[in-house]
Amino acid sequence: MAMKTVLIPLLILLVAGCQQASTPSDQVFSDAVYLGNVSSVYRIGALGDAPAPTDFSWRDSSGVVHSLSEYKGHDVLLNFWATWCGYCVAEMPALQDISRDSTAVVIGVSTDNAGNTFRTVQDFIRGNKISYQIVIDSSQSLYIDYIAQSGGTSGIPETYVIGKDGTIKFLLIGQQSEQSFRYRIALAN
Repeated sequence: MAMKTVLIPLLILLVAGCQQASTPSDQVFSDAVYLGNVSSVYRIGALGDAPAPTDFSWRDSSGVVHSLSEYKGHDVLLNFWATWCGYCVAEMPALQDISRDSTAVVIGVSTDNAGNTFRTVQDFIRGNKISYQIVIDSSQSLYIDYIAQSGGTSGIPETYVIGKDGTIKFLLIGQQSEQSFRYRIALAN
């Protein structure tokens, strides 16, 4: 009898814990801010008929809205990172080099969420001379969507190699070298 008393609540907890987390299908963030190549997420969800993975948008330094789906026809490295993550910071020079001399588009998505996130990320990007697009996902909604869709982990860095057809070709978990990124971009086609 004592075993049943322990097992039944345990089974209820296990079943409840195994349910898939709900993710936002379409959210607009009216407080989105942008300056230079740093922007917060403006919208999660399709701006029309968006292919997998989850589409999202941001504003550039002129206030123009851009979305991931507009880069269909290009290879995209979608890199989830944070300023406090040593492995993330270590792979940024490789991403910077690829963004400068490759046809691939690099988009960094910061998962920082403490304090004045925008200022923290902006100061970090300026201090490290990062020129590729940075989008801030301080709610981590976008990151959670990608994890749910692709079987990713909850660790960073994680980089999604998105092929020219707009689908995820590779999920790279952990710090990568420039050679590793370039190799996966070549295989994506």
